[in-house]
Amino acid sequence: MKTSGMIVKITGNSCILLTSEGEYKKAPLPAGCRLGQIIELNDKNRFLYLRWLAVAASILTIVLGGQLWMGQMQPAAAYLTIDINPSVELAVAADQRVISARGLNSEGVSILQEVKVEQLHLHEAVELIVAQAINDQFLVGNGENIILVTLTTDLNKEPVADVDVIYESVKNQLELNRVDTKVIIEPVASSIRQEAEKNGISTGRYILLQNTNKKGMDISANEINSLNLGKLEKENKVSIVELIKENNSVEAADNKGNKEKGPINKGVYKKLQKSKDAYGEENIDYPLGGIKKANNNYEKTHIKNDINNKQNNKKNNKENNKENSKEKSKENKKVKSSKKDNDK
Repeated sequence: MKTSGMIVKITGNSCILLTSEGEYKKAPLPAGCRLGQIIELNDKNRFLYLRWLAVAASILTIVLGGQLWMGQMQPAAAYLTIDINPSVELAVAADQRVISARGLNSEGVSILQEVKVEQLHLHEAVELIVAQAINDQFLVGNGENIILVTLTTDLNKEPVADVDVIYESVKNQLELNRVDTKVIIEPVASSIRQEAEKNGISTGRYILLQNTNKKGMDISANEINSLNLGKLEKENKVSIVELIKENNSVEAADNKGNKEKGPINKGVYKKLQKSKDAYGEENIDYPLGGIKKANNNYEKTHIKNDINNKQNNKKNNKENNKENSKEKSKENKKVKSSKKDNDK
């Protein structure tokens, strides 16, 4: 029986495949293969033949080009952006198929030259992009990594994709490669994405730019648009999570002149980290100002505990001293009594 699979990771002479059934399989790596290629194998894991994505993509481009000319191309129902240092945007149809993809900076253009995601299901496309980012060392094992994903979601409409499902697609490759990373998935209003497009940057980075400006932070648009997000956070001592969560206060006018607030739905804010024996996740969905408040509460609690401990120690010392005095008094009485008996 033949099984087809897409190469999502290459390690030495072997590779990890994502099969059409959604399973991961390890197999020998044929010569000349690269990430994103689809191969077929039999039950003995021997490769029968290789389908080159470049050829398929060329044919697909011709077909889609003809459809576009005929006015038959499926319209985009939503836009998803991924920011690491590569920034890419995916136009997504209502059936969650990727209609088109574009790089929003030089690294984003580069990564889309290495993987072809058009016509893939959204979760496959996201997973493939993250896998390539890891392969290209944009995400490193124990580095200061941040992945920021935004998905346009409009009022009074069901979202095209569930943010939790998108998170799982991101997490799969991170967990597979044991990469420490903060992951932020944020629903945004379409009007915010339109403003970002006018400014020539991704939706996520546009939100960061707006909210750093509101706080009077001295961070340039060039820094926001070009730096790795982990490096941006570390060098400027800011919290990307808090800045993105302030998207709640962002308002942008839509084409009809109405006001539309974002985000429409709650986002996902997680920290993935490996330990000695496991790889786990931690919720970093702090309230605004929550990191400072948490630290202050931590300090207050520990100060209070220290005071209580000192008071308890003092009280215990007094009680111990009192008990010791009683014991000494008893001993003295015994000694005196014994001496009197001897004298007699």
